[in-house]
Order: sequence, then structure tokens, then C-alpha cells
Amino acid sequence: MVTPTVTPTTPRGLVVVTGGSGYIAGYCIAQLLNEGWRVGTTVRNLGRAEEVRATIGKVAANAAAIEFAAADLNSDAGWANAVAGADYVLHVASPVPTVDNTASPRDHSRYRQKPSGAGVGVGRGFSGRWRIDRSIDTLRAS
Repeated sequence: MVTPTVTPTTPRGLVVVTGGSGYIAGYCIAQLLNEGWRVGTTVRNLGRAEEVRATIGKVAANAAAIEFAAADLNSDAGWANAVAGADYVLHVASPVPTVDNTASPRDHSRYRQKPSGAGVGVGRGFSGRWRIDRSIDTLRAS
């Protein structure tokens, strides 16, 4: 774990990190906060905001400053609001599906591949329709 640091009082800009409740996103958000960025993040359910804040607060002193927006990779709904005013987007979200353990391995393979492509259309919209200066996408390999 990283020791929280004191951050500058003037934000460097707004970075939206997709998938704020995820492991990788959490560390990205903490690092950005510690470096003085204004940070927004997406979660499928805003009811998880305080849980996410508490987790990130263990490694970032100012987790209370995180801005949350509801958005789901499987839908365009909410994304325009989520990235409004953003200078950058760090697109690290990838939904992790619940798989029926009784299914055949072939079924598991097909199901695992679907999430890796989820959000690609949303991600491509960052620089196009939502006019974000720069977006960084990470897609999970199945």
C-alpha cells in the first residue's frame, strides 16, 4: 500500500476513470488524487460510492473529493454526463460476469469473451462525440 500524500490545493484537471469499484481503477484513482488531479469515476450503481470512497481512502488522503456518475458499459446511458467537462478519460472498466459453474468450458469461454468487448463503443465515443482530449483504454484479454 502507498502512504497517502498531501496533494496540491489546485487541481491539475479532470480525469474520469471508468469502473471506479474495480481493483485497477481504485489504484489509478488514488494515484491521480495523490498527484493533485480532480477525479471522477463511473460505477454501475451509485449506492456503491461510499464503499469505493472508503476503500480508496486507505491509500489517498482526499478520497472525499471523488466525483461519481452512474454508467454501465453495456449502455450509452449516463456516459455523456459521466465525462462532461473531463480533460482525460482512463478507461479501465471491464465488467466481470457471473458464470454458471455448471456450464461447459465452451460456454465459459464464450461468456468470458463478451465483457472484453463491452464498452468498446463507449470508449471510442470519448474522443469523438464527447470531445475528450485523450482517452486511454485497457481491454482485458480472455
